[in-house]
Amino acid sequence: MNLDSLVQQGHLPWSPNAAVTGIDVWQEYEMPLVGTFESAGHFFLFTVIGTPTENGGSVWAYVELSAPAPECFGSLDEMRGFVTDSFKGNEAVFALASDLLIVRWSRVLVDDLYGAANTFLNGVIEAMADPRTSFHARLAGIDDATAYAEMPGGELVLA
Repeated sequence: MNLDSLVQQGHLPWSPNAAVTGIDVWQEYEMPLVGTFESAGHFFLFTVIGTPTENGGSVWAYVELSAPAPECFGSLDEMRGFVTDSFKGNEAVFALASDLLIVRWSRVLVDDLYGAANTFLNGVIEAMADPRTSFHARLAGIDDATAYAEMPGGELVLA
């Protein structure tokens, strides 16, 4: 599967595109944190990196599974080991979510899961420092403001 199409903007991190089926949540706390899903006939493992919040940013990682995942784990440590081993040495997709909706993503080769997450976040920071990215973000902001102004009772305020 083309990893570039795995994640789409505006989707929930545990269901990152419209073709996702068969979500199997392995760990959750008010939301899915680790699990698997199928997309376009391929099976993927997903995990959050760090602690997600509903009203903040979170980083998520996705890797295609080459073999079926175990039916169950004997302990949380065993599950974490499987997750870490599944990512190590593979290309994965990392996504940034804001308010639990995906806003940006890219592929990263994983040696260490947290190191790869840092590489991804550094790429996001570098891209935002690029004047072209800033320009496109401003255009998107104007488009959003225009759409708001066209709504009944909406008013347009440009800073």
